[in-house]
Amino acid sequence: MLEQQRIEYLQAMGIQLWMPRQVLDNAAEPSWLAEAGADNAQSESGQGGARIQAGHAADLLADMGLVEAKPELQSEIKVPPSEAHATAIVPQQSISVESSSQGTESAESDEAIPLDIDLSIPNFELYFALWPCGILWVASKPFERTDHTFQTAVSYSLLGNSVPQANYSQFKWPYIEGSSEDQSMPVALRALTAQWEFMSGQGARGWVAMDSSSLEWLIKVAAKPLLSVLGPEELYCIAGKKQLWQALQNLSLTTVS
Repeated sequence: MLEQQRIEYLQAMGIQLWMPRQVLDNAAEPSWLAEAGADNAQSESGQGGARIQAGHAADLLADMGLVEAKPELQSEIKVPPSEAHATAIVPQQSISVESSSQGTESAESDEAIPLDIDLSIPNFELYFALWPCGILWVASKPFERTDHTFQTAVSYSLLGNSVPQANYSQFKWPYIEGSSEDQSMPVALRALTAQWEFMSGQGARGWVAMDSSSLEWLIKVAAKPLLSVLGPEELYCIAGKKQLWQALQNLSLTTVS
């Protein structure tokens, strides 16, 4: 294929041609060089032939809009010292302002979340015995026969009629072991509050804490107990019975149905 035909085929396919400015090492002798300019290209193509653009590849790509213009050298731009100093400082100020704004946002987000909320899941049990006289006995362990006998005697002495029957109930937390639901301290206290309100609606007018654990939990949602002891042994002694009797004098003897 003649060189002219090759050039025309490439030009028809939209392929930009270029020629080196200098002879390449170990290359064949060229028929013409770029220094000859467009005249040499036109003479090779013959009369009426297309004019082939030749030259350095970077120059050709720039003419096609594929290469961005080279920025001017920084040394050629003269900036006054005062402006140069200001230019160096402004970005630092913008960064400091941005960082301070981010710090303010993070501080506000931290303030939005109370730090004193206990999100741990408490573990405790409460046992209740509500008697018709209005006394609610609370313990952290199931009631035994001795407890039932003592509570019956107290209720009978207050009512003065037939032997009454108690209403027993239990409150356990967490209420579902291994559940993915929220069973943290705030939720447990809301549930315990609902339990206390229910028993108050059933006629509980005062309560007795039979151990320290029952006092620790119920005091969080209920009023002050009539009497609290560290264990049943303190309640069944002479001093404990006397304290209980003095506390019961403040209760009305009206029967609670």
